[in-house]
Amino acid sequence: MISFRFASFLSLAALCCAMSAAAARGQVLLDETFDDDAVGSTTNTIDIALGANGPGSDLEVVDSSSPQPDPFGPAGNKSLVFDNFNGGSANPNVWPFAVWNNELGRPGTTYRHGTLEFDLYMKNDRPGGPETDTKFWSYLDLRLGFDTAFPNTVGDTIVYGNFRIQDGVGYYFFDNATGPSNGHPIMPDTAYKIAYTILPNETYTLQVNGNFVEKDGSKFVPWRTTGPTKGFNVLAIGSAFGPNFLTNTPFWIDNLKVTAIPEPASLGLALAGLVLLARRRR
Repeated sequence: MISFRFASFLSLAALCCAMSAAAARGQVLLDETFDDDAVGSTTNTIDIALGANGPGSDLEVVDSSSPQPDPFGPAGNKSLVFDNFNGGSANPNVWPFAVWNNELGRPGTTYRHGTLEFDLYMKNDRPGGPETDTKFWSYLDLRLGFDTAFPNTVGDTIVYGNFRIQDGVGYYFFDNATGPSNGHPIMPDTAYKIAYTILPNETYTLQVNGNFVEKDGSKFVPWRTTGPTKGFNVLAIGSAFGPNFLTNTPFWIDNLKVTAIPEPASLGLALAGLVLLARRRR
């Protein structure tokens, strides 16, 4: 016959395993498919939307019937387009930018371990060859930062990356400066799955369609800003390049998801509480 103490131990062990599995999956902070948003709107999860529906730029939810139609599919799918078609809505300073911060914990909570995932499609800046070049790149500017409403990349970001289509060729740059040591990972007019994994040892990884993108021969890339209080609680994505009325071809994102994984110390405190509770019930 199983004793009460042993039964309690088994229950506690099962609960610990469940908590560990849940911690490994992480807490979902943002899960945006854009499918419940009205076409032509900016999704209601965005906290700051710059350059939306302006005279020189556009940031809006689209489907297959939109002027800049959804490229992912299937029928009925919606995505978010960024289009800097005339140098920005307040030339030359405002380009399409979307910022998420409330859902990510700002203010008050900073995460040091988690994931950022989204689907990406970047339009060719020279769809008919060099003679039809009417735009200045297709350019995605990504900033994952902390403790600021809008990260400007100076002392407030741990990840700063740029996906580009330039002269019909795809590129990625770490910190807006350094290309991958194992080759640029994207091509124009192609859908990709982008995945950043933020690690508590103050590094991160980037995967494109499951393949690691390396910097200086390593898949582990150092955070831009380090320290025990640093991490992430704000995400900014924009179609940025300028000034002087420079323009971009559109890009689209879909299935944007951000998760946070609890620190081991936090999980340990929770488990310790469960142990104490089990002892009291003996």
